[in-house]
Amino acid sequence: MKTLIGLTALASLVAGMALAQPAPSAPHSRDSSPVAMVGISYNFGGRVVDETIGLTFKVLSSDRQDRAVVAAGVSYFPWAPKQKFGLDISTGYNFDKVTALVGYDLLNKKPQVSLGYANTYKPNGGIVCPPNGSLIQGVCFINV
Repeated sequence: MKTLIGLTALASLVAGMALAQPAPSAPHSRDSSPVAMVGISYNFGGRVVDETIGLTFKVLSSDRQDRAVVAAGVSYFPWAPKQKFGLDISTGYNFDKVTALVGYDLLNKKPQVSLGYANTYKPNGGIVCPPNGSLIQGVCFINV
């Protein structure tokens, strides 16, 4: 019962974070936002295929490419005989539309690796003007 309550609470938190809209920012902003990742996970220490390979959904701390991230998520192990769900915390790295993570599954008590798709972007590295400014040939002019 405790596992079901914990899993329900985490699923609600993850869904809320994934659906939350970031605050509006200037175009070409250097800010990053949380992003969802969908992929596969592998738990070490179980019977191969039966208990180790699963589908995963995680919320990452950043949507920027070439950046280290932390994540929290849930995994579903369709072939597992008993515990079909996992709840994990991870750390990893965002590549171009792909994220690789290493973490720990709290429900199954096993180390985990994950790989999946995340909608990452690479900032252009240009100058960012405030909302009342205009960028003209690399110079930011404040509109008065």
